[in-house]
Amino acid sequence: MKLTRTVAAAVAGLAMMAAAAVPAAANSTPTVDRAEYAAVHLGDSFAKVKRVFDASGTIVSSAGGSQVRQFKAATNAKGYVRVTLKRSGGVYKVTAKQAVWLDAKYNAGHISRAEAYWRGLVEGSTTLAQARAKVGSAGTVKVLGMENGIPGIMVTWPADCGGSWSMGFQQIDGVWLYNGAGGNARFCA
Repeated sequence: MKLTRTVAAAVAGLAMMAAAAVPAAANSTPTVDRAEYAAVHLGDSFAKVKRVFDASGTIVSSAGGSQVRQFKAATNAKGYVRVTLKRSGGVYKVTAKQAVWLDAKYNAGHISRAEAYWRGLVEGSTTLAQARAKVGSAGTVKVLGMENGIPGIMVTWPADCGGSWSMGFQQIDGVWLYNGAGGNARFCA
């Protein structure tokens, strides 16, 4: 009798541990949402990427034991997620990832030539908060990526006479710092 209870308790314990070891199910769609994107980390295997994203993606480039796979973003038909994989020990592992969401409409604030080229904009020292304060609106985060362990974002504003202007930022020591800008902006003045 005691042996039966011990075996039953052991079986129940193993079942609970097995259930805990299974990752939470993804949303079962072949598109990638922000939560799924965040669940994939540098160093993860391609098998985990497929399990989390519910898709294998499309190979957009491949060379020398590396490949870049593109997945559809859940936010917009034109949005996408790219994952760079490198073969290591017979297994493909994530070495970089990038998301282009294209989901939000631009904020009401437009960027002018003076704001885009203001003298206080210094690569490596101007923060995202300072840039947003200068422009007067938050802009739209269009691209989120990570390469070599450094997160990066691209924030875009509509230009005052058409087109758009984007500023890139990298997260260094927990602060988003400016690292370049460009776009197809048409400025009024």
